[in-house]
Formats: sequence, structure tokens, C-alpha cells
Amino acid sequence: MTPPATIAQSTTPTATPRPRGIHSRAALVVLTAVTLATFWPVVTFRFLLWDDDEVVYANPNFNPPTAEGILYYWKHPAWNLYMPVTMTAWGALAMVSYVPTPDEQGAHVSAALFHACNLVLHLLASGAAFLLLRELFGRPWAACAGALVFAVHPIQVESVAWVGGMNNDLCGLFALLALWQYVLYAKGARHRWLHYAAGAAALLLAMLSKPMAVGVPLMAFVLDLAILRRPIGRAVRDAGIWMLLVVPCLWWTQHIQTGSVAPPTTVWKRPLIAADALLFYLRQVFVPARLGFDYGRSPDWVLAHGRGWISLGVLTNLAIIFFFAARKAPALLAGAGLIAAGLLPVLGLVPFDFQIYSTVADHYAYLAMLGPALAVTWVTAAAPGRIAGVCVGFFIALLAARSFAQTRTWRDNFALFEHGLKVNPDSWAARIDLGAAYLQGRRPAEAVPHFVEAAKLKPKDAQLHRNLGVAYGQLNRMDESVREFREAVLLDPSDDKARRFLRDAVAYRRQLRAASTATSPPTRGPNSSLPPQQ
Repeated sequence: MTPPATIAQSTTPTATPRPRGIHSRAALVVLTAVTLATFWPVVTFRFLLWDDDEVVYANPNFNPPTAEGILYYWKHPAWNLYMPVTMTAWGALAMVSYVPTPDEQGAHVSAALFHACNLVLHLLASGAAFLLLRELFGRPWAACAGALVFAVHPIQVESVAWVGGMNNDLCGLFALLALWQYVLYAKGARHRWLHYAAGAAALLLAMLSKPMAVGVPLMAFVLDLAILRRPIGRAVRDAGIWMLLVVPCLWWTQHIQTGSVAPPTTVWKRPLIAADALLFYLRQVFVPARLGFDYGRSPDWVLAHGRGWISLGVLTNLAIIFFFAARKAPALLAGAGLIAAGLLPVLGLVPFDFQIYSTVADHYAYLAMLGPALAVTWVTAAAPGRIAGVCVGFFIALLAARSFAQTRTWRDNFALFEHGLKVNPDSWAARIDLGAAYLQGRRPAEAVPHFVEAAKLKPKDAQLHRNLGVAYGQLNRMDESVREFREAVLLDPSDDKARRFLRDAVAYRRQLRAASTATSPPTRGPNSSLPPQQ
């Protein structure tokens, strides 16, 4: 049997030992139990105004859900992404849980079912990570340690606790299955070409769940060279064929996002944006503190604060130091390579929509967390013994405890957006959605300050002014309500709702003025009870 310290350096891909079945089953039980213990509260959470309304419970194609509504997303993009597998999953869950009578949020579908599905998908993805790591290193318990780091790291909380993050779980699951099948093929497993074909099929499903799976062929190449140590020609050939599968996804994603509202960045400045993003993710991996849904690190913010050049310098020095320190430990280099390859599509080298908020987001690191998981697996396998096991177990326990606490910030709109403002006080997205949450709860007086602050940060947002007009209307501040509706119409002349609200507000203001000399007050105008419009 190959000694643990030299497993990653073996030149024969088939040299790793076959793990005993009983240890693998026990490791999977531990992985499942710890992950469930960390994330079980999510099944009690509610839908959020952070995309959940648009993609699920207020989506007209899912109210009521129909086969035609689901089929629509195989023919059309959804929110500037082509992700029909994810939309089909959401549509199927909507069909299962749809009821005619809405709940207090106005949802006809079960939030608990959607959250439970997120958790199950994350469990399956963590299991796929275990299978991949076990195949690479042949050590079930070391693979379990690595898979636990993937499963319970706090950066994964967003994808698990957020219904709108299901596309990350689905994409991650299929991507990890693809990599597992690629490794089986590369190691010469029986029926190896079936494994290669199965991996290619999983890669297609991953890209149809979320386009960020386009980094998977590069991740396979990293594993091939650094861990399996096959000749570079074979690695280029086999990973290159998968890269051909990625090209259509790259094309349609760029085509779909041509109308993106993300601000354009000069090409030569994009590496600065990417350096800042990559350094940010590395910090979050090693020090997962102050996690939020909107970090505010837009390209304009990064360049204005000079973070790009600083990050590029720091990252270059860290890369040189790490390369010379870890050149005798290919698995550590592979872990770093997996992080970079997994994040490459969303580092800002190619502009994408979410950059209107921030180039970086926790859910973008979901698949890239395979890198730290692989490094922990190698370290655990290379340093067997009780002390090493205790240290790794203590480290994983800390991560799980931090994640358990972090899940609470996703339990409802108020928890999420108030926490978001603590992390990023300049988050106009948190201000807008927190105001909308107060408005949805018939608390317009508390909504107005947040909308006003958001308007200072994003004065050209038509929906923001429309919501502010509704809030003023509910408070009978009709002059201000009319002013905000007029601003909304000026900013977006195609907004029929804003036009209708403006007519109602003007009519009701006229009633108020006419009634100022009458003996009885007028009835409340239509816009005084309007729901928030997201």
C-alpha cells in the first residue's frame, strides 16, 4: 500500500488503494450527520425578497405552475441566465406544493419544501465531493474530512439557506459528479469511456443549471496534472474535449447578458478587478468573518479605492511564496488551482450582471471550495494519527459552529437585510429590500427612511421611487407620493404600474383637498393600501 505522504506524488494513477466499504459507509454517515446538524434550521426559514419572489413564489409561470410554464425556460433565459434545469426543479417543487390560498407572504407554495430541497442537494453535492476525494487519495476518513470542509464551511451558507441559491447547489452537484467520473476514466477504471461520457453528461447538466460550470474542464485538467500525474498530452486532450462542450455555454451566456446593466470596465483594468476578487475569496476561505449577501465590491468601488493594484501586488507575492513552499506538495498546488479555476468565470475578467452589486459573492465560491477540501484531505492523509485527527476535527467543528450561527441571518427578510447593512452600510440593495419588507408588513413609517437612504445611493432606480411613492401614500403624504410616482414614470416610461399609481395618487390628493372644507373625510385612495412592488 502506498504510504500516505506519497500518494499525491505517485506517477501511477491506479496506485491508490481501494478503500474498504465499511469505512466509506461510516464516513458518509458522519458527513451526512454533521451537515444536517449544521444546516437543519434552514427548513424553517421563509421566502426572501432577495430573488425568491421573482424566481419562485411570485413568478407568473409558477402561479399556478404548469408544464407550459416550465417549458418556457427551456426556450428562454431567466433573469439573464439560461438555466433550464434549475427552473425545472423550481417548477416541479411548485407543482408539488401549490395551494390556491396564499400564505401571509402571498406565496402559494411551501417555503419549507424549497429549503428542504436545497439542503438535500447540498448533502448530495457533499457526498459527490467525498466520492471524488476518496477516489483521488484512497482514504475514506481523510476524504470525509475534506468533504466536511466543503460541506460546512461558512461560505457555503448562502447557497444552502437561500432558495434563490439552489442553482449553485444543482450546478455544484453535477459538476462534482462530472469530476468524479473524469477521475475514474483517467485512472483506467473498467468501462472507462462510459465514465468519460457520464462525466460529459453531468457537465452539460451542470452548465444548464448555472453557467459558472464552464470552469469544470479546467478543474479536471488541474486534477489530471497535479494529482493523477498523467502525461500532459493526455490531460490536454481529455480536458480539451470537455472544453469544446463549454464553448456554446460561453457564447449563449455572453449573448444573453449583452443587455446587462452591469457597468462596463476597461479591458486592461479587469485583471485588477479579478485580483481583488480572488484575494477577497482567499481571505473568506481562511477567515470566514463578516459574511453578507452584498459586499459592495463593484468594479467602480474597487478602482476608486485603489484596491486593484494593492490586491495584484499582494496576490503576486503570495503566489510566489506559496509556489516555492508547496512545490513538493502537488496536492496543495492543486487545491490552489481548483480555487482559481472554479472562480475564473466570476472574477470579473468578463463582465456579468451581479457586478452592479458586487463582483464577489459567497455563492460564487460554492464549487471552488473543492480546492480547500482537497488540501485538507491531503494533509489528513499525509499526517495520520490521533493528534492530527483531533486537530482536523476541532477545525471542522469550528467551521460548523460558525455556519450554524450564520444560517440565522437568512431566516427572514428583516434578519437578512439588517445583517447586510452591518456588513455593508452602503448597500443600496439591502436598503431597498428592507424598506420593501417593512412595506409588505404594512409598516410604511419604518420603510420610508430606508427608501430615502437608498435613493441617495441609487437615485435612478425607478422601482425604488415607485415603492417610496406607495409608502408615502399609505402615510397619506400625498404630495410626496405624487412626486415619487412622477419620478418613477420619468425614469421608466414603460412602467404601467407606476403610471396607474400616479393617476390614483393624483385623484386621491384631489379628494383630500376637496374634502378639506367638507364635513366628512374622503375614502382612502387605492394607492394607500398598495403592496410593495419589487
